[in-house]
Amino acid sequence: MVARLPLATESEAIATAGVDYAHSFNKATTLSNKLLVEYGSLNTLTTDQLALAVKMSTKLALSVGYQVTNNSKPPAPLKKVDTVTTVNLVYAF
Repeated sequence: MVARLPLATESEAIATAGVDYAHSFNKATTLSNKLLVEYGSLNTLTTDQLALAVKMSTKLALSVGYQVTNNSKPPAPLKKVDTVTTVNLVYAF
């Protein structure tokens, strides 16, 4: 069950920076990493997403990924760090 927590609205200017990196080990294997940082005086949100994709044919690939999201000041009772692990079958048109 998902519950919504009504909170007071806060607004501020933020700075956003990101890095998108990819490395091909060969024609079939690619490692990628995407880092995004959103910084404000009240809160900082950092997301890092790492993925490894392996082509099995010209149309199909298998991808595994790991994502970490860190929120410096989440509203209670939420956690500061969330993680997501994925396994995907990718089809290219």
